[in-house]
Amino acid sequence: MWLSFPLNVPVISKVDDCWALLNKSWSPQCKITILSAIINSVNAIWFAWNQARFNNNTIHWKSSISSIIADVAFSGNATLKTASFSMFDFSILKEFNIKVHPPKAPFTCGDIFRNSSSDHLGSFAFNIGDGNAFLAELTGAMLAIEIAASKNWVNLWLESESRLVFAFSKSSMVPWRIRNRWMNALLLTKSMRFMATDIYREENHCVDKLANIGLTVQTFTWWDDVHRALSMDFARNKIGLPCFRFVNS
Repeated sequence: MWLSFPLNVPVISKVDDCWALLNKSWSPQCKITILSAIINSVNAIWFAWNQARFNNNTIHWKSSISSIIADVAFSGNATLKTASFSMFDFSILKEFNIKVHPPKAPFTCGDIFRNSSSDHLGSFAFNIGDGNAFLAELTGAMLAIEIAASKNWVNLWLESESRLVFAFSKSSMVPWRIRNRWMNALLLTKSMRFMATDIYREENHCVDKLANIGLTVQTFTWWDDVHRALSMDFARNKIGLPCFRFVNS
């Protein structure tokens, strides 16, 4: 069968072999493409056979292949599924004139706990995977509140550079999928002396770095000591030295 060549697999002689292809570890976009290729190939064969039998009309095989590629390209380009960065995926998608949909970068969050003397009490990073920046900020805030409650810390001052602060007074800003957890976090703050304030981005440099470290971890990670990647920045921040971001234009 022609389909074995663009997929770079052994010659396919039975329909069952086609469906068995879907059990392999393809990327989501590739799997949609292969499924579409199988369905459209069977449809093209059936259509050509019916035309020859009932209408005495022979369809050239090149015409059938062109029709298959066009239909598969429509499905592969329209899907929201993503491909991997492998050349194998790229070669298959290229055969069907499909644009590669690269995977989205994961979103992360991080927080640092300090006492009134700015000493390090602990810090964490968490890779939340799919989402958006606001969801990552809310997740970081919820984790901070939950951790503080679990450690019986009754004084909590949450500083953020984002619009997160406004979510405490207007919970309708919070996405519905985490709203229950958010309301539970707000309930925990009722038993604390809690406040949330906005800060400049330059004052949040250490947490930004911690969130970047979150890209390298697979799950929630806690550090009792200052992470070595933050040591210099943390020391500067503790004594009040600024961390300005200069851009040459």
